[in-house]
Amino acid sequence: GSLNRASTIWIQTTRTDAAGEAAMAQALRQFYEQRHFKIDAHGLFFGRDTAGQIIELILNNFGVIIALLGGMALLIGLVGGVALSGILSLNVLERQREIGVMRAIGASSASIAGMFIGEGLLLGWLSWGIAAVLSLPAAYGFTQILSEAADNDILFKYSPTGALYWLVIVTVIAI
Repeated sequence: GSLNRASTIWIQTTRTDAAGEAAMAQALRQFYEQRHFKIDAHGLFFGRDTAGQIIELILNNFGVIIALLGGMALLIGLVGGVALSGILSLNVLERQREIGVMRAIGASSASIAGMFIGEGLLLGWLSWGIAAVLSLPAAYGFTQILSEAADNDILFKYSPTGALYWLVIVTVIAI
């Protein structure tokens, strides 16, 4: 820094709502400009003057990251669904004789299809269970790495409802 110069000023106000912060930022900007202080016209932090605006900017940026990670998760889920359908198709081809014997003794198409749907569900639920167990340490580690990269403490929070949503998605894909 330079002697007798400041690059940032932080002010705490009694009003903590967004309108109060914006009004105070505007009043301070006018106060300093009237006294011929040189003030950055673009704001303190990426064009933002108030804590509320800065938090909103950060949350919007994390929203992009979360959307990208969610899209990647859906893509991985779809790839898993395609792989599962390929495995089940090979399973049907390998078991043609067994299916023929079952049909010869009176098995209906619905019961044979139910057998393969059950196998698909079993494989899907098994993969979901393994992923649920492995996701906890992986997510915690990712949070720690992101926290160190941002040089800020980020709280790890596991969402059981998210895991249940994925169970429903896996079930639909497996059927």
